[in-house]
Amino acid sequence: VGKLSGIKRVYTKYDKLTSMQGGMKSWIIIGALGMIVFGGWAGNKIWWANRVYRGIKIAGRDVGGMNKEDLAAKLASETEKIQTVNLVWGTSRWKWEKELLEWQYDLEAVTREALKRRERAEIPMTFAWNENRLNEAISGISAQINIPAAEPEIKIENGELIVSEGENGQGVDERKLVEEVKLSLALMRTEEIMVPVVKIEPKVTATGVEQFRMRGEKLKDKTIGIEFTAEKQSWKIEQEQI
Repeated sequence: VGKLSGIKRVYTKYDKLTSMQGGMKSWIIIGALGMIVFGGWAGNKIWWANRVYRGIKIAGRDVGGMNKEDLAAKLASETEKIQTVNLVWGTSRWKWEKELLEWQYDLEAVTREALKRRERAEIPMTFAWNENRLNEAISGISAQINIPAAEPEIKIENGELIVSEGENGQGVDERKLVEEVKLSLALMRTEEIMVPVVKIEPKVTATGVEQFRMRGEKLKDKTIGIEFTAEKQSWKIEQEQI
């Protein structure tokens, strides 16, 4: 019985030692896995710290994963392609050269913005241009397209009342054109820009034309007298003169 008891105590101590060793091994494994995970996380953070975050685009170009030097080279190459702004309306076309508007992209500002972002984003290009040159260029296009509206007229010929209803005109929507050109340069597009043209209606509406006609009917068979009391002068306008 004494020998069996001693053997039992030996096995008990062995089991405890084995259990302790197994627990230590488990903690070692967990710790090692933790270090691997942490190392991977830290390495990922360090790698992305000096690179553009994934999913970021500049003017529609995917630049995720690029470092500062690669991004600067990419932007310099892409902006070099944007040397003209091409506009079209009907069969007419205009080409604005870079030298005309004097636009200049701010590559450093865009690079800083891209490296700062830490979520998916679409970043437009920033640029400056000569506003006076732009206004002159737009005025040149407007001069070729704009047609003023013709207002209605009323007159009496040979005793007959003649009313013209006027005609619509057209004009360049200059504010919208500026926005379209800005967007084209911000997104570094090479497609032609359609010049926005709006219809210009006569100031006098159809109701106004009808009122003119009714007033004309009343004046058709009458003589109009004009008198200046202070000057003691007066004139009569006969129906034929109206």
